[in-house]
Amino acid sequence: MRIGLVGGSFNPVHNGHLRVAIEVKEQMELDWVEIIPAPRPPHKLNKKMVPFYMRVMLLKKAIHDIDFLKINTIEGDRDGPSYTVWTLKELKVIYPKSDLFFVIGGDEIKGLDKWYKWRELFSLSNLVVVGRKEEDLFELEHFLDKKLPEAKRFLDYSWRIEGNRIDYINIPRIEVSSSMIRKKALFGKSLRGLVPEVIEQDIYRLYCKNYK
Repeated sequence: MRIGLVGGSFNPVHNGHLRVAIEVKEQMELDWVEIIPAPRPPHKLNKKMVPFYMRVMLLKKAIHDIDFLKINTIEGDRDGPSYTVWTLKELKVIYPKSDLFFVIGGDEIKGLDKWYKWRELFSLSNLVVVGRKEEDLFELEHFLDKKLPEAKRFLDYSWRIEGNRIDYINIPRIEVSSSMIRKKALFGKSLRGLVPEVIEQDIYRLYCKNYK
């Protein structure tokens, strides 16, 4: 099996998140994609967030009619920060005969070397870098040249390393973020077209106050 992995805080989930998962599934020809919400992202430990189980509830509602998207709450069962390397090690045990494809945004590449035990990621999973502009591809190429010169390019947008591969794919540009959704909900602005309609009212109830 070929399984995509999309992590994040999803605080809250929006249409941009879903489009990433759909594009990765289709362009990488995956069997399904698992969305992995983080209860305590290491870089957001001091930020106030809606409780984990509520964010999971929103995710389940948001993807209820997309059969190739699944929610994996593996990080919610772990104490401490949600380090990606720990999650990938657990998933390698759960799916020993499957190919894993961990998804990361092109805008995150420049900071990847700050992640906990980041070099181990490439021995545990394939990496799919999702970009929306030429600068994202440039950042990936620059990162690999400086930090991972052992990565060998074999296609225009693909590299091999540690027995796995790194792929860059372009996706449609959707100008939406969780912080934008929270701000709009706080002031009662319309969320139509930004989030799945089925969770609009839930987002207003959860984010209309206290979660700036």
